[in-house]
Amino acid sequence: VIAVIMVRVSLPLGLLVLIGLPLVIALMSVLIKPLQAKQAVAREEQGTLTTISTDAVAGLRVLRGIGGEDVYNANYEAQSAKVRDAGITVASSSAMLAMLRSSMPLVFTALVVGYGSVLTFEGRITVGELVAFFGYTTFLRNPINVASNAIQQYTRAWVGVKKMTRVLAVDPLVDD
Repeated sequence: VIAVIMVRVSLPLGLLVLIGLPLVIALMSVLIKPLQAKQAVAREEQGTLTTISTDAVAGLRVLRGIGGEDVYNANYEAQSAKVRDAGITVASSSAMLAMLRSSMPLVFTALVVGYGSVLTFEGRITVGELVAFFGYTTFLRNPINVASNAIQQYTRAWVGVKKMTRVLAVDPLVDD
């Protein structure tokens, strides 16, 4: 509805919004694949660290009895460093997505208002229509936020589903 109103008031400004909004969402979605890969590595490393911890808890007396505590500690420290490094690489992509999520709607609004100001100075739209366009563009920030949240949740869910399907694909060791 807002897009139709905007196109009826000013075709160039309305088209800027209609074309620009999907471009903003597409720009944010460019980070999906790298973020998925980094999150998959981070989850895999975290799973390995959890396995090491679980094994240690289950066999702590045996480890102490055979003098394996030092080997366990070295393995745990090495895996913990891998988890930390994987978390840092995930954080950079997540931070980039958060930055885009915060700044792109503002940049988009500034672009629309800037171009609308030019149209106002040329006399093609009125000051009231420019203010209305600002309000419409501000209102359209919500779909951008919803799309970026969906991208982030989709990425986390996809990584989890891939891991779960690998676990479910393991053949059982015993038959019924």
